[in-house]
Amino acid sequence: MSRLEDFNVLPIVLSAEAERAARVLRRAGKTVRCAVIAPDDKSFGLTRIYSAQAGYFGQEEVVVCRDRAEAIHWIGLPADYEARLLGTES
Repeated sequence: MSRLEDFNVLPIVLSAEAERAARVLRRAGKTVRCAVIAPDDKSFGLTRIYSAQAGYFGQEEVVVCRDRAEAIHWIGLPADYEARLLGTES
């Protein structure tokens, strides 16, 4: 299970089904990967604090990225993920 948070624009909201899947993975001892996009220094610093706490309590691996391309790459999503999500793929 992976998710993407973006402080630059409205966050991509996961469906209730995706949230349930994350809970199931956590209960099974699996790690949930989360990439947070924080383009400015303030949101980057705050999110790094969150990522440290999430890592300390385990089962959620959080990385803070400066841009969407870096986050999409780290999560392991296809390069055209954003275009498909927005329905703008060519």
